Amino acid sequence: MSLPIAVMPHDAGALSLRRLAYLLKVLEVGSIRGAAQTLDMDASAVSRAISMMEEEIGAALLQRHGRGVIATEIGELVAGYARRQLLQQGHLLEQIRSIQAAAQGHVELVAGEGFVDWLAEDVLWDMLSDRPGVTVNLTVASSDEIIARVTDEQADLGLIFLPPENAWIRSHVTVCNAIQILVHADHPLTQLGRPVRLADLVSYRGVLLQQAHGVRQIVRQAELSEGVRLSGTMTTNSFHAMHLFALRGTGYAFTASPLRTLAERSGPGRAVLLPTASPILQRGTVHLISKHGRTLSPSAWLICNGLREKLAALT
Repeated sequence: MSLPIAVMPHDAGALSLRRLAYLLKVLEVGSIRGAAQTLDMDASAVSRAISMMEEEIGAALLQRHGRGVIATEIGELVAGYARRQLLQQGHLLEQIRSIQAAAQGHVELVAGEGFVDWLAEDVLWDMLSDRPGVTVNLTVASSDEIIARVTDEQADLGLIFLPPENAWIRSHVTVCNAIQILVHADHPLTQLGRPVRLADLVSYRGVLLQQAHGVRQIVRQAELSEGVRLSGTMTTNSFHAMHLFALRGTGYAFTASPLRTLAERSGPGRAVLLPTASPILQRGTVHLISKHGRTLSPSAWLICNGLREKLAALT
């Protein structure tokens, strides 16, 4: 394999990357003259560079072999060192290029509505404020739509609550997040003094998400497990509408807005989040996903890594 020649401003010592690269080229081609031709240099310059290394080391690096040269035992050691150094330099340059490429680009992000406040107020601004070359299009969608957009490559990344098993998606980070009951502070459920059972909700008005949402799907699993059927006064595809319903004192709502809920922003004494007794509802998880096997762009990796850090900090 032909290794690239490092472009150095000057030779700082006998074992500079430039001279080490010359040695590797000589060993690759098998002769000083042939290496010089490949490098578009005078053979005397290549020979002089290797002689300087030999003088500094105090040992021969090359020995004649037929019409060409091969490495001495010490030459092989130096050549191995040279390969490691040049490979490390290549990795460094690649990382630098990736950082530079990540400073500009466009990212398609799709997320459930329950994540919007957290993303818009706390997270994306932090990541984008000092990167004016990166743009993000945030699309709000149901769980089914998030999976579809990610697997169809309409979106680079998806933020989703409890995605179904799917061989086409990759989860970059998983955060535990239980589903809870959101009610007004004056609701009778706040007086139970224990975690809420689904049977406790049957006597009260409530609002439920439509079936396409992951939260509704796991609530339905809990209903089947406990033999309870919740009808709900209203169904909606909007977390915001559901939260407002509960905060007006109209009834209860299930919420998995794990990161910044309307309850947290509604003011002291207005809203309460109640834990449930359901093991199924307690197993909720938030996932940051992309399509399995898809290579993300540098800017998409930038957003991905930023979201991973922000989500991991919540655990």
